[in-house]
Amino acid sequence: MQGAPEDKILAAITAHWLARCVHVIAEARIADHLGAGADAVEMLAAKAGVDADALDRIMRYLVSSGIFTAAPAGYANNEASELLRSDEPGSMWAYACMIGSTWQWESLGALSHTLATGETGMSHVFGVDSFAYLADHPSDQAMFDAAMQSRSHRDLAAVVEAGDFSLFPVIADIGGGNGSLLRAVLDAASRSQGILFDQAHVVNSAPAHSRIVPVGGDFFVDALPAANLYVLRRVIHDWGDEAALQILAAIRAAAAPGARLTLIETPLPEGPQIHPGKALDIVMLAVVGGRERTVAEYRSLMKSTGFRFVGVREATSGTALIEGEAE
Repeated sequence: MQGAPEDKILAAITAHWLARCVHVIAEARIADHLGAGADAVEMLAAKAGVDADALDRIMRYLVSSGIFTAAPAGYANNEASELLRSDEPGSMWAYACMIGSTWQWESLGALSHTLATGETGMSHVFGVDSFAYLADHPSDQAMFDAAMQSRSHRDLAAVVEAGDFSLFPVIADIGGGNGSLLRAVLDAASRSQGILFDQAHVVNSAPAHSRIVPVGGDFFVDALPAANLYVLRRVIHDWGDEAALQILAAIRAAAAPGARLTLIETPLPEGPQIHPGKALDIVMLAVVGGRERTVAEYRSLMKSTGFRFVGVREATSGTALIEGEAE
């Protein structure tokens, strides 16, 4: 962050103002209502069912921040706000709505409690962990799933390009959600078979694929399927060390010697440099209960559960394939 110390602190203190405006504008689908045209604020407010004066003041702030543009006819989308359209390729609309949702916002609002106790704000405010909360709130679960899908869309091609998945006859995607990664992997590995493992209600709603067998279960309770390669994309970072070790131990129990493990994560650098994972780690701390880790920390988790560390393949999207082999 450039500028005088006072400017740096002021920008940090007030950063949530801009973020909150983006959240509520996304929730109101303002970018969708604008589409490819421009609207006067009164017309736009009527379409969205919001107050015209409040909308005008928020939009004025967003325009000054480079999101949306002022046009002779009123307001219009620009390259940044186009990403808040729900129907735009590469859309970040669902992610904006999810980050601004009540369960996320209030959990981060309890960060002082987390600092004092180490307990997540999620547990403090809502009395349950984030996964239990989502299981009981289908609309929030649907928005979370859509948000994760929008994030995955940005790095699927890079992950597939970085890996050599065609070497493995059977590939198991553990905690694989709707199977978007596994489908992309199998497109590149045309002779491989896939196993999609996640909670039953998740895999049962995943799109069917001729080479994917869905297996519902809980990796803390149920035995995992046998495979030649186990892939976990952004799974281990959702958990603290104790739970992460349980997950990897369950995989090792199912894996034959020589089976491979690939953790797809965004590892933290060892030094103090700016890195997006350091911000995401605060969400892990306050909301999810997991943590971002360095390569050395992922390597230690592997070693503790019977995997030999093989190496790291960097993907062009900023993620990395952290690879191990069952000993």
